Amino acid sequence: MLRILQNWPYLFLFTFLACNSKPAKVNQKSLSSIPFENKVYEFAQSVNPQSCNSDSIPVSDCAGGYLFLTADGKAILLNECIGDDDVTYYLGPYTKGDTGIACTFSDKCSIPYPHKFDSGINIPNYDAAVVGKVKTFSLQLNTLSCDKFDFYSQKQVEANKNAKGGCLKFAYWKADSIYARVFLKNAMQAKFLSEWFHSHADKASLANISLDTLPVNRVMDFLQWYAIHLPALNKIEMVNTAANGDSTKFYSVNFPGTEKYLSEMSSSGFVSNVYLDSQRAYFKRCNDSLLKNTQNDGPPYGFDYDLVMFSQEYDEDLAHLEKARIKFQEVKGNTATLTLTFSTKQQLQFSLKKKGGKWMIEKIDAESVVVKVKSSTY
Repeated sequence: MLRILQNWPYLFLFTFLACNSKPAKVNQKSLSSIPFENKVYEFAQSVNPQSCNSDSIPVSDCAGGYLFLTADGKAILLNECIGDDDVTYYLGPYTKGDTGIACTFSDKCSIPYPHKFDSGINIPNYDAAVVGKVKTFSLQLNTLSCDKFDFYSQKQVEANKNAKGGCLKFAYWKADSIYARVFLKNAMQAKFLSEWFHSHADKASLANISLDTLPVNRVMDFLQWYAIHLPALNKIEMVNTAANGDSTKFYSVNFPGTEKYLSEMSSSGFVSNVYLDSQRAYFKRCNDSLLKNTQNDGPPYGFDYDLVMFSQEYDEDLAHLEKARIKFQEVKGNTATLTLTFSTKQQLQFSLKKKGGKWMIEKIDAESVVVKVKSSTY
């Protein structure tokens, strides 16, 4: 989950040490030296309880999530596991010691998945959030004197049923980071959690949610918009296909359909005319190819993968955008280039230009020449 955190100089980590082995002796520092309030911590499983190296974090679909600690002694914990029936946030108070933090959770807010796969993407239904009680469990964080890690704990998070044995490693970054922003933005879609954050979190953390002055924030907001609107976009017929099984009819690009698609993309407010014109040119090249090399079955040339994600296996990436990692970012004046690595290891490069004070996407490219394809029929 945190394979490339070593590339982030402003990230700090804290660790869950192995539950079934005697922990190594560690050096601790004063809690007062750690600015943990109103910050989001990310955690993921580690294989080495004595490690001070993020390379000890294996790839996992579970044993990970987020923790937010307010300045008024409140905590909210999210355990993530791909395939769960809902997204559950645990809430409770915490107390501070000289070298640690003790969290106690007894309340929860669960957001169910609707299990409607119009696009293959399952987005939590935040309007159907259910608030209730949970069997009380605790989380003890102890400070750790380490260049890369801030905390460790000898007790596994009880709410995470999928974390078995081993040790867990946590990650911390400032509230204005991409990951903290996604966590807060997602949680506050639920009315109960929005009220909780407005009651307990500082205004600076909440103001950052709508901040669009950074290229990466614009890209992430676009991808979130795209994930939500993809079912409707997928219903637009951009290819004229053989009607009623008529084998004498061949594929061609439905240009009224592609214009409708581009109009919807433009309405997002994230893509520029340069991007739209490049897509128009792409659709023309596809049509030229279909006229030259006729097709009447199978996936139409140029339309056999998602035009934004450059893959057929994009479901997990769009459903878990918080797991995206920045591989490269460069800003030069009013232009920016950003490369993201997604949870399936797919990499996309985004080129942006600032216009009217906003970063607009001008080009999206797949970093790999191999487009990820899954077995399917058109």
